[in-house]
Amino acid sequence: DMDTHRKQGEVYLQHQKHGEKWKRYWLALHPASRHGVARLELSEAVHERSTVVVRRHPERKVVRLADCVTVVKLPPHAEACPGENMAAFCVETEDKKLVFAAEKESCGEWVDIICNIAFQVWIFSDMFLLHTAIQNCGVRFY
Repeated sequence: DMDTHRKQGEVYLQHQKHGEKWKRYWLALHPASRHGVARLELSEAVHERSTVVVRRHPERKVVRLADCVTVVKLPPHAEACPGENMAAFCVETEDKKLVFAAEKESCGEWVDIICNIAFQVWIFSDMFLLHTAIQNCGVRFY
């Protein structure tokens, strides 16, 4: 499900502590609303008979988009993804670096939509920040 400010789907998150193993999660992007700030929420995803059941844990991971410093799609083969036809992307805050893998097409969508929301405030404030936001989204001008 994809509109300009909302996306959710299955992703894999790389666990740095456990020898770079991937773990499956359900990732949901929530735009800012009266219910809360713009954020990414990760919940454990469990497959049961081909449907994805989302287990909501009180300790589910939340990343505030305002805390994002960089959001980039990683080059092919930068990470050994957990499945065929997958690509990796990285969401970095001041204190953590999250490396996700998702279907290739979905991976690009995640990066676009997170950048869109995380860096839109900067884009309207001034041109120098626009340049910074573009750099942070991994766009390069050559």
